[in-house]
Amino acid sequence: MRDKFWLFIVVGEAALMTTTGYIALVLGVLGFKIVTTLGEPQILKAAIGFLLVFLPTGFATWWIFRKLQARHTRREARAVATAFGAFTPVSLGIAMVLSEITGGYAAFLGRPFGLVGAFVGVVVMTAILNFLVCLFTLSMTRRIVKLESTH
Repeated sequence: MRDKFWLFIVVGEAALMTTTGYIALVLGVLGFKIVTTLGEPQILKAAIGFLLVFLPTGFATWWIFRKLQARHTRREARAVATAFGAFTPVSLGIAMVLSEITGGYAAFLGRPFGLVGAFVGVVVMTAILNFLVCLFTLSMTRRIVKLESTH
C-alpha cells in the first residue's frame, strides 16, 4: 500500500510539473507574442515548436524515471516513465475538458478562484489518469519479469 501511495505522489508531482510547464508555455506565447519573420526557414520554426511542445513532458518523464529508480529496478522505472510520457498528452487532453467542471464550481467563490479551480482540476485529473496507467504498467512489467525468470 505504501508503494502505491508513493507512486501516486511521484506521478502527481510529475503531473504538476507537466501542467505548469504547458500553462507557462501558453502564457509565454500569448504574453510575448512570439513573432516569426517570413525570412526564417520553416524547418527552424517547426523545430522550435516541436521542442516547446514536448519539453514539459520530456522533462517530467526524465524526472519520474530518476525518482522511480530509487525504489524500483531500472526496467520497471523505464517502463513506467515511458508509459507516463506516452499517456500524458492524452490525460492532459481529457483533463482540459473536465477542468471546466472544477473551474465552474470554484468560480462560485469569486472570479480568480475559477482559474485556480480549473488548474487544480487539470493537475488532479492528469495525476489520477497517469497514476492508473503507471500502476498498470508497473504490475505488467513485474509479471513479465516474473515469467521470464521462470523460463
